[in-house]
Amino acid sequence: MKYKNLAISYGKMSHWWGPGIFNSIVLSSNAPSQESFLFGTQENFKINKISFGANLLIMPYENHVNTQIYFSGLKTQIIYESNPKITLGFNRSFLSGDFYENQSEEWTLNDAAKLVFEPFFGQQKKNLSYVVPGSPGFDYWDQILSGYLKLFFPDENVDLYINIASDDSRGNFSDLKAHWDHTLGYIIGINKKTFNNKYETLFGLEYLSLKKSN
Repeated sequence: MKYKNLAISYGKMSHWWGPGIFNSIVLSSNAPSQESFLFGTQENFKINKISFGANLLIMPYENHVNTQIYFSGLKTQIIYESNPKITLGFNRSFLSGDFYENQSEEWTLNDAAKLVFEPFFGQQKKNLSYVVPGSPGFDYWDQILSGYLKLFFPDENVDLYINIASDDSRGNFSDLKAHWDHTLGYIIGINKKTFNNKYETLFGLEYLSLKKSN
């Protein structure tokens, strides 16, 4: 369903988040299509040379022990039309659900959707109902924060990009500064397309690192 540039979609879908073409840290179409609820912009809003868009995705499913869990994520991007064309992207995603002890209420799709708008730092979540008792505000959910920068050179038809992601939840800004590289993964890549009358050819090189940091 679409109203102007806003859309609501439901169905079995595949998703690819990130600038890479061989790897995606957050979400890739290497997994089977899954039941998906998608809300947001169908095309980017444009203001002069700047365009931007955002989508909220929720995928409900059962894990291997038949527990109801949810993937929920927010995907955003800002594009500046220049030479090179500059794209900045930010993704935030969670795996959440009914999988911890002493859970007083059933976790719902609506609860999962609201996670992507919660504060970034653990100490800002102290008063929320789902934080770990006795902790400084940490929750049970697996979170991934991801940002990327992509440069497209139209004359050469070349993309350069870097994507950095972390699955750690920092307690506060001081914790982030002290341990900015904790559980950090990244993708660095370049690709070039060439065309002739019959064929389109893609040359690419991509480096993925998911090494455990100290």
